[in-house]
Amino acid sequence: MSFRWSILKVRLVAPDFRGFIDHVDDVAFAGQALVGTIGLFESQSNLEIMSDFPPTIDELFETFEDLQEWDERYDFIIDLGRELPDFPTELQTAENIVDGCMSTVWLATTSPAPDVPLQIQADSDSIIVKGLIAVLLSFYNKMTPTQIVESDVSDYLTKLGLNQHLSPQRRNGLFSMIKRLKALAAKAC
Repeated sequence: MSFRWSILKVRLVAPDFRGFIDHVDDVAFAGQALVGTIGLFESQSNLEIMSDFPPTIDELFETFEDLQEWDERYDFIIDLGRELPDFPTELQTAENIVDGCMSTVWLATTSPAPDVPLQIQADSDSIIVKGLIAVLLSFYNKMTPTQIVESDVSDYLTKLGLNQHLSPQRRNGLFSMIKRLKALAAKAC
């Protein structure tokens, strides 16, 4: 039996759970538990509340471990991209475009003060790139501009396996987004 990942808000992790889900926005399935579609299901799991978007780094690591095949992981990344918050159209300007990406990527930040977490907004015209943005948001979430400038995302990306499994063009685009984000964070310091 194959499972499909779907981003929702609850995680199944308890024995002998059976039920019917009719609101995709209310429930999430992950790992060995049922992952995905709405409907009648059985699981050897319990319900556990997951964090809000973006998922935490630990949630990403755990999910990547649960999803053994890279096709499943790509589906998960795509689903993360679908959960990306709407990007204001007024920010879709040439100034906010990330150079070096094959797809169009917009990235904007706001920072009320250098010691306050940087607010990051981003979007792309590519669904897989939207997912990669979400992966980066998970890493940089709640970091101050100084923390972003001083951070090293390479171990995180390696542990997720993205360094190995992204095409060279996607990898270059990912590092272009990181470079742009660090430049914006440096301006906010």
